Amino acid sequence: MLLHTILIINSIILGTMIFFSFVMAPLIFTKLEGEVAGRFIRAVFPWYYLSLGILSLFSFITLLFANRIEAIIMILFLLGVVVSRQILMPKINIYRDLSVNNNGKAESMFNLLHRSSVGINFAQIVISLIVILRLVLYP
Repeated sequence: MLLHTILIINSIILGTMIFFSFVMAPLIFTKLEGEVAGRFIRAVFPWYYLSLGILSLFSFITLLFANRIEAIIMILFLLGVVVSRQILMPKINIYRDLSVNNNGKAESMFNLLHRSSVGINFAQIVISLIVILRLVLYP
């Protein structure tokens, strides 16, 4: 029963990340005007990270009772959520605002931070997939 709960939580995490990364974010930026899309994404990201943080914390705590290796892997996922939400996201917003005024340095910093955020997000997708596969293959 515990294994099923952990698999469901991690499947929700993975599904959320894939849906948001490959469906919602591209749709937001292709269907909405730039300024509206930017405001919308800024409003959504804190909730996105908060939901991932809560789910991954619950997964981590549950995994402590079931499988310590996967618990350690999930702590990396949770660390990525905290870094993205609390450090990168505020800085990305600041540099994005500065880059709108043709500030080349700010635009360069925005691009670097944004790529870092995307890289962490991709790593988290891989981590989530690894946890699910390990739980299915080595219960």
